[in-house]
Amino acid sequence: MKEPKAFGFCPCYRDFKGEILCVNDDDIIDIEPMTLGTDILGSNPTTEEIERFRCDDGQTCYMSIYIDNGGVYCLSQGWPIRIHGRDVSAEDLITALRLYFIGEIQPTLDCATCIYGILLALVMSEEKQFDSIKRYLDEFSLKIAINLSELSSVEDEEEIDYFGIVRAYLVDLLEQQKFWHKAQRGIEEKEEDGDWLKILARHMETLDRLQFQFYSQVLNIRGTENQRILVRMLYHILNTAKDIFEANDAVSTIIMSDRGTSYRNNNDNDIANRMEEYVERSMTIDHFFGNILDIMKST
Repeated sequence: MKEPKAFGFCPCYRDFKGEILCVNDDDIIDIEPMTLGTDILGSNPTTEEIERFRCDDGQTCYMSIYIDNGGVYCLSQGWPIRIHGRDVSAEDLITALRLYFIGEIQPTLDCATCIYGILLALVMSEEKQFDSIKRYLDEFSLKIAINLSELSSVEDEEEIDYFGIVRAYLVDLLEQQKFWHKAQRGIEEKEEDGDWLKILARHMETLDRLQFQFYSQVLNIRGTENQRILVRMLYHILNTAKDIFEANDAVSTIIMSDRGTSYRNNNDNDIANRMEEYVERSMTIDHFFGNILDIMKST
């Protein structure tokens, strides 16, 4: 039996504008990074050493993974590395590293996002191309609607009314659009906090409008079997996803800036409260729509 092999990076590690996250199994978890991993254990730790340093607290992150018995695991928590509902295999990881690197270069955290994208493409390639994309859009449209709505505590997603949940989220997005449209007028009348708040309100309205468009498009492709029509619809969905990804980046940059953070901390009004609520939403949107772009670029 081969000994475990450790790598000083993790494809599920994300630094989102200073927020350190784990996106394993398509969850988004706040983590506490700790420099240990291969710096202490080396690249060929024994099973006993791995077990001795395991945390099992759900938060500590060594920013490292290891392969053992054909699987890929988190070095700090022992979780299997999962993408799109499937455990990543050691073969998947080695293939991704060979595709990304030429020669014997050792991967670092800077490579995490790119290698994650390659692994996602490898996992998706096992299914029929368009069927897998439709299934991914279905699953994660539902997941994001649940995560960003009052149903975040629902445990059995199989019994949830897909159309009901997504449509309820569409109603929420419409309400958000109306709020930010009205907020722009209010900011202009009060000349409150200068141009940056007007720009934020405009970006927020655009982002909610684009999300409404995206989920409407996803609902439309559920019953589409004609491949030619499906390809055209997926092309439009890709463009919408790209616009959402860019709009979310613009919004989160403002909200998480020093000026945005100061406004959130020093004001107790609807705008400040909605900005605060959006901090976590922006991380979910960044991960989800980033994945969609990676998948559809590979088709």
